[in-house]
Amino acid sequence: MRFFAFGLMASLMLSSCTQKGVKYREIPAGRLVKKDDSSQKIDEAKHLYDLGEIDAAISTLRLFVDSRPYDFSHDQAYELIIEWLLQLKRTTEAKRLASYFLAKHPQSESAQKIIDLFGKPAAGVDTSPQEEGATEEE
Repeated sequence: MRFFAFGLMASLMLSSCTQKGVKYREIPAGRLVKKDDSSQKIDEAKHLYDLGEIDAAISTLRLFVDSRPYDFSHDQAYELIIEWLLQLKRTTEAKRLASYFLAKHPQSESAQKIIDLFGKPAAGVDTSPQEEGATEEE
């Protein structure tokens, strides 16, 4: 009887030690692993973007990068924020954020990707060379 009571207590203790409300994702091997907060926030922002809520997606990622110490997951968040700002033609804001990121994390793998975002014509940035003395009305 003691062994049964001990086993029952041990199983109750183990079940009470598990985290409540933790989201898990399935990986190809069929195991479940805890989905970290950074990938949740990035997925949430991408979902908002897909729904057409670009400002909400940007705000979600900004809150994420502003509220946590820097780690590699911030790189993707910065890439997305800058890309979406450029799509909204908010180039000054995008340039300011890109400058901040590049100054703080010049060795990041995302540094070149962020620089390349400004070369995309669809992003709303005029990349055509301007002749000296030329005006826009010409």
